[in-house]
Amino acid sequence: FVVKPTDVAITESSTGFTYNAKANYQPINDQYRYAQRFSASYVTGSHSLKAGLQLQEHVKNTSTEINSDVRYTFNKGVPTRITQFATPFLQKSRTKAELGLFVQDQWAIKRLTLNYGLRFDYYNGCVLAQHVDAGRFVGARDFAAVNDVPNWKDLNPRLGGSYDLFGTGRTALKGSLGRYVGKHGIDIALANSPITTSVNSTNRSWTDANGNYVPDCDLTNFGANGECGTLDNVNFGKINPNAVRFSDDMIRGWGVRDYLWDFGTEVQHELRRGTSVTVGYYRNWTHQFRQLPRDLNLLFLVQAR
Repeated sequence: FVVKPTDVAITESSTGFTYNAKANYQPINDQYRYAQRFSASYVTGSHSLKAGLQLQEHVKNTSTEINSDVRYTFNKGVPTRITQFATPFLQKSRTKAELGLFVQDQWAIKRLTLNYGLRFDYYNGCVLAQHVDAGRFVGARDFAAVNDVPNWKDLNPRLGGSYDLFGTGRTALKGSLGRYVGKHGIDIALANSPITTSVNSTNRSWTDANGNYVPDCDLTNFGANGECGTLDNVNFGKINPNAVRFSDDMIRGWGVRDYLWDFGTEVQHELRRGTSVTVGYYRNWTHQFRQLPRDLNLLFLVQAR
């Protein structure tokens, strides 16, 4: 069975099963990650100092196509609805810089080993200017670039230590505390893309009066005609005034990125050579927790209502 571009995907609402064609296609799905690292150490016996940087950039280009720019919904084999799409389109999201600058210091003083450090994290994402060619139902569209989605800056301290309780090298008390920021790809940038926040799909009722499984109406006429009802969203193909958006103080500034504090303490004892037992207490607590809306998590293109 060969699926042709004219084959329309059909979803059976009683089961959720989609057949006849895929729900959507992504002929372009470029995902690139570029990483650079540099560090230098200074060691003098009981003392060591290390500093460095980590830098990453991300590139994501994703196109979306729907066969015939429509999808049908049946209920127990009876046509009930047509979904029309403002496709095809290509979304271009970038991470300009995911930068970490760090310095860490360690001292060994008799039975105590102490290490501490500080890391500066910077994250900057963007959406490139994008042109969308005219589709079956919506004319050509142009979108300006969107910068600083997000633009985060954080300072993250870390502290750790180990103490030889009895001076035998067999029993150690350890502890650590550190602040760590969340990891992200291009999810925030893509969620703030003007294509994502456009109304890219809309529904209309379909009464298949003659039972031929073909919509006998003009789908380019958004009003009720023939077997088809009117579109249920007048903003189809336009920026959605009700789209979910992130506030500026959530995606820009110091200390607004999601992060956690991680604490741990342990007692480790060597029973015999090559065998030890560890008892510990560990805890972490999060701040600035965020979650993308469900529709953005799934497709980033499903109609925002």
